[in-house]
Amino acid sequence: MTNIDPWLYSPDNVEELGLKYKEEQDLFETLLESGESWTDEQRRMVVDAYNLARVLHEDDKHRDLPYTYHLLRNANRVTGYLHITDPEIITAVILHDSVEDHPDEILKVSIFGRDEPPIEVPVPEDPYTKQQAALKTLEVLFSPRVATIVAAVTNAPEISGENISYEERLQRYADKVKKAVLTPEGWITKFVDWLDNGVGIVHSDMASGADKAAHFSRKYGMVQPTLEQRYYQADIEALLDPTAKAYIEHQFQLGRARLTTSDGEEVK
Repeated sequence: MTNIDPWLYSPDNVEELGLKYKEEQDLFETLLESGESWTDEQRRMVVDAYNLARVLHEDDKHRDLPYTYHLLRNANRVTGYLHITDPEIITAVILHDSVEDHPDEILKVSIFGRDEPPIEVPVPEDPYTKQQAALKTLEVLFSPRVATIVAAVTNAPEISGENISYEERLQRYADKVKKAVLTPEGWITKFVDWLDNGVGIVHSDMASGADKAAHFSRKYGMVQPTLEQRYYQADIEALLDPTAKAYIEHQFQLGRARLTTSDGEEVK
């Protein structure tokens, strides 16, 4: 375990991005400003990912806001707090829910603003095959690495008629997180998603003790040990500067205070 000086995470040393108070366009512009070292092609990839996400998630909500707020908050945490500006990671973070939630739409999509003709792939009936085809489309539209990162964090499709219990559903999620974080890119994507879906939502306007808040608290509390254990491995620590590490460890402290384990106990 690293020994991080709390001074690093003081208001004098970490700029508070105010992500929860920004409008969508401000979030997007802040994200683009962080990519000052990107080439024109890399910038276009991030813009294309955002445009695609807006189409795919146009009817989706997250905390009663358009779903793109969630995606842009996650991406801005990567750049603004973790100080990672790799455009393929940012693209994957923006698209991290796309294959899981909207594989059909991905297979019928075009990227706006490009001269190339739309990519349109026949939509398979089998849910697993459909996901694989959607990932292949992301590989063509963006890059094999982007598709690989998205695949790592995409939950397998539920089988129609399958009868699984709430406990089994939670365990499947926990098992998926263990696999997703095997790569540093997967860990980064799951960590910022955990912040927005877990640490942030539980501490948001949801009533304390409400069923939905209790569900999020338990679901994201049970995976915190996985995220923490993986964080302290050398390949992830090597990507992060001291201020980013201080931020991460501060968030883990908040998680331990706000979330519960699968047994209903506070996260230790």
